[in-house]
Amino acid sequence: MAGGSEPVWEPGTVTGYQGWTYGFLVAEIVRRASGRTIDAIL
Repeated sequence: MAGGSEPVWEPGTVTGYQGWTYGFLVAEIVRRASGRTIDAIL
């Protein structure tokens, strides 16, 4: 999915995270820290 996509900006000029990736990371951190899923918390 993300592997074949073109950069949105010139490489090395901006740092950013794609929304889907960020969501998965946050959900996993929440799950590990609280033992509950993000759905249960939200």
